[in-house]
Amino acid sequence: MLIGTSGDDRAPFKPVFESLPYEIHNGIINKLLQQDSSNLMRVNRKMYLLVLPRLYQHIIVDSDITHFSKEISYLHSRYDREFRSWYDIACTYINNSYNFMKFLKSYIRLHCNNPAISNAPHIKILTVKKLPESINTYEHEFKYTIRKFFCMITNLQELTWLNRNFRFEFLNCLENPQNLMVLSLNIRFTDYLYELLNYDSNKISQLKFNLTKLTKFEIKPFINSKTLSKILNDLIGGGDHDMLGPQLRSLSLSRTETYKGETNIIANELVNNGGTMFPEFDLSVIPTICSSNLRKMPNLTSLSLNDCIIQPQDADELIKTANLRSLRTLKLSNMSEFQTLPITSASISENLLPSFLNQLSSHLTNLKYLRLDFRQAFTDTVPIFLKDLASLESLDLTIRHNNTFDTNYNDYSKGITSWNKTETLKHLSIEIKQETLMFDVDLQMKEASFYNHLVKCQNLETLRIAPDESRLINLLKNGNLPKLNKLDIISANCLGLVNPEIYQALLEFEQKVLVYAQASGDELQYICINGKLFELQSLDKGPVVNPREDISVWFTREVRV
Repeated sequence: MLIGTSGDDRAPFKPVFESLPYEIHNGIINKLLQQDSSNLMRVNRKMYLLVLPRLYQHIIVDSDITHFSKEISYLHSRYDREFRSWYDIACTYINNSYNFMKFLKSYIRLHCNNPAISNAPHIKILTVKKLPESINTYEHEFKYTIRKFFCMITNLQELTWLNRNFRFEFLNCLENPQNLMVLSLNIRFTDYLYELLNYDSNKISQLKFNLTKLTKFEIKPFINSKTLSKILNDLIGGGDHDMLGPQLRSLSLSRTETYKGETNIIANELVNNGGTMFPEFDLSVIPTICSSNLRKMPNLTSLSLNDCIIQPQDADELIKTANLRSLRTLKLSNMSEFQTLPITSASISENLLPSFLNQLSSHLTNLKYLRLDFRQAFTDTVPIFLKDLASLESLDLTIRHNNTFDTNYNDYSKGITSWNKTETLKHLSIEIKQETLMFDVDLQMKEASFYNHLVKCQNLETLRIAPDESRLINLLKNGNLPKLNKLDIISANCLGLVNPEIYQALLEFEQKVLVYAQASGDELQYICINGKLFELQSLDKGPVVNPREDISVWFTREVRV
């Protein structure tokens, strides 16, 4: 009974939550965990209708997710370009075949049986990271159900399919593919696509999509430039060509699915000196991009290319195609530069053309995040490229050795610390690889000049390196990196991957971590050695080491670009 009222004056009971405005309902429900949302749906019909859109708006299919996974997030931030603001969107995880098939059929049923289709829940974001192994993607029932499911999706804005069985006909089933803003695909086992691209021009004309709102496009592996051309021109570029490129903000293309440390091309073959015979390389990746429907990308802010062979003259085409001054993120991973030299009496090194990288450097005025793994022969222009970049916030660098030139670590050190990078650089990752005929061999950074230059980076927060242990400890002891809070040690001697059940091996790791922890100040919070992550806790009696394998994915994102 309220104070000051009699029993006869009591207002009829009405749940407070149900009386709140819709905007508050939506805000609260969007913060609930998946299980809490499911429980709230069972309260009454109104709660069911309120919660249902939250469960369907963002679907993530990942068979690796379990109840014990501590790194999953039920809220994901998205940027609304229309209102120029960030917002959180809740997601629903599916991790087994039973729930996945049940989800497909329930979504189809909701849209088939609902007379007012606008009132049915809509999927805005669909992410398929890994399908359950028990699902047979070639089974008739699954193929029929998944096709019908895609036909029912009308408001899809983001599609990420990283499992190896995506089919472009799924896009053809979408009622409004032009609403897609993010498209990230793994086409590893889409073998029928390659046959279609090569032999049947009539069928490919039926798979053209007007993706004029696409702001982020990722695809792997495209295998060769011919397939890439068909994808860019005939599949995603089937609509207004003048709108596709200007809308794009992020482009990521990978020729292979994963990099396994193999050297596919030996260094001596990267230079064709005077018309000598050389293997037939695919040298048309960048020309294909620049001549496709993406030939004008004035608003591109992120560019990622992986496992491609390029030529120096490709730089001019890329400069004309993309506005490199707007680029903030650049990833060139496992890239190789090929040069064809004219027949002259000069030596190879004197006859080399200006490098692809050095032609780009003057245009990358706003670059903040750089990942670079760039192979060359008879020259190493990466230090010069780094020296020309005025400012970087994150640098993920692979230094390569081969038998055609000598690596100058002092030049690399000067390039990393040139201009105002000593003030702006917060995240640094260094790998050193020796190229052989079969695979790459990891090396340690033993050069004293590198550690002497590293002292200048006073704002460095994360460091990933295969170090000379004594030099790194001396660097930490003197407090030269006062803001360093995450240290990732790779290729540490005598330490392999750890099985958490082997106590002795874990103890050896903890002792190694304590050596670094005692040498550093209180700022250092996390140390990872060969993939084994530890959290440091500072106490009066000294640092305490706690294994934290549950946050390894987050840690990797922090120390890599």
